[in-house]
Amino acid sequence: MSSSVYYIAPVAAAAVDDVSGGGGSGGNGVGSGGGAFPRQSGVFCETEAFNATCEMGFVVVMTYAHYGRMKLSRCVKQDYGHVGCSADVRDLADYKCSARRKCTVRIPDAVFAATKPCPDDLKPYLEAGYICVKGRNCCPRVASCQ
Repeated sequence: MSSSVYYIAPVAAAAVDDVSGGGGSGGNGVGSGGGAFPRQSGVFCETEAFNATCEMGFVVVMTYAHYGRMKLSRCVKQDYGHVGCSADVRDLADYKCSARRKCTVRIPDAVFAATKPCPDDLKPYLEAGYICVKGRNCCPRVASCQ
């Protein structure tokens, strides 16, 4: 599988910062919000996958990513004294997804788990969001770049 390289068109910082707190549909999967940069966000439990996908000519920019047991939800049914433990994994999610047209992160994820946000015997989940921004392929003459 080849890795794609993209040029990301400049984005106003306010456009990215505006969605950094999450939002979207909640629940499983992604939901879109309004504006020039639709928000995509969701909650992803163990055995599920976070899928970020943008249309051709656009690339993913991660707006937030938290891994752990942030709150009681469909992923955490009962509080065993460790609800609220989490790690901000946006930098790790950026590495996996930002500047690509699409990416998939399966939960649990070994890289995210290495941050050790919660006791090992408790199952963490991922809360993540992204936007699609206009991006231009940096290697247009190479057929494998998409």
